[in-house]
Amino acid sequence: DFSQPYPPAPEPMRRYMGIDLWVFRDSNWSPDFPTAAQRAIDLYRPGVPVFVDGVIALDQHAVQALVAAVDPVRIEGADEAITGETVLGYMREAWAPGEEDWSREWWRQRKSFMGAIAGAVLDRVTEGQVDWGELARSVLRLLEQKHLLVHVSQPTMAEVLAEQGWDGAVRPGNGDFLMLVDANVGYNKASAKVRQQAVYEVDLTESPPRARLTLTVTHTSSADVACEPESRYAATYDGMMDRCYWDYVRVLVPEGSELVDATRIPVPGEMLWDGRGTSGEVDVGAVEGASCASWEVMSVIAPGEVQVRDFTWTLPPEVVVWDGREGRYVLRVQKQPGKRGHPLTVRVRLPEGCTLGEARVDTLSVMDPSIPLPLGGERLGEGGAVYDAVLDRDLEFELVFRRER
Repeated sequence: DFSQPYPPAPEPMRRYMGIDLWVFRDSNWSPDFPTAAQRAIDLYRPGVPVFVDGVIALDQHAVQALVAAVDPVRIEGADEAITGETVLGYMREAWAPGEEDWSREWWRQRKSFMGAIAGAVLDRVTEGQVDWGELARSVLRLLEQKHLLVHVSQPTMAEVLAEQGWDGAVRPGNGDFLMLVDANVGYNKASAKVRQQAVYEVDLTESPPRARLTLTVTHTSSADVACEPESRYAATYDGMMDRCYWDYVRVLVPEGSELVDATRIPVPGEMLWDGRGTSGEVDVGAVEGASCASWEVMSVIAPGEVQVRDFTWTLPPEVVVWDGREGRYVLRVQKQPGKRGHPLTVRVRLPEGCTLGEARVDTLSVMDPSIPLPLGGERLGEGGAVYDAVLDRDLEFELVFRRER
């Protein structure tokens, strides 16, 4: 109802998506989920007081895992029972317009299959026809791996969710911090065919310490398409994936960090909605609801393309805490909710004249001991440490070192 007082959309949405007013369907913009959830509540019925008990966010991986935990489920109209292995295929087929029926009715109902799936899962749960232990473990993994987020209005429950890190809040902590945030601002599903890996290097010999992030993004589709901005549906869901990837990249870092340099990859005007190209220069921004800085840039990646991008910045001196001759460096790496896990390498070079004493890597809130730490680490002599991990949940790295003299 555009007669209601909708606010202006965030600037990146306006420029890169042609969206002027901020409406409910686009509310999930902030990387800080409590902020995004409150925005969703505000945009649900603008100008009309509405009390909402909570906001739950989940992605396709969560749907698949939840169905697998209670399968088989029967959905009215489906030829056979749905399982965890077949639910994504069912969803994509249910979304597709029959005989390319681009009617307004199809558009209004194109996501109604979600209600059918939710109803079928709920029926299984209320009937008690589930393995409760398996369901609990599945929900726990989804919470830990940020495929399921919960924001509630009840203060005591909100505090519990926050303590476990299940509310999706951005929490930089007191040391070093890194969070990679990608927003697909193209009208497609290309994210499903994009793979990412990151290398984060910290040099503590510098004063102030210097950080460098190298992102490698690979578009695995082999489709031959032009990167023209358009809002156009394909006849199949897979066809929506074989498009160029319009990615608004945000790198979240500690407050007080100073950007030194970054790769500049210009985007031609014909690839953007407003026709104005970009120089590829990285903007310095902030995150509503979180105390951190943000390096932000627009990127367009065609199918089959591999794009490598570097960011270099100085860190606040406080990322190293000294107690006499003993130093401590802690890095918190936060996973973007809704994102598949991707390779992450962390390399830390110690201050001059220091030897490594202890090295610890941990997840930030794993309650289930059966979940293994997805990483391996090794020392680099007396110069530092390197870790190879899979960023499929929040991680924390801690190094303790000692200055000999």
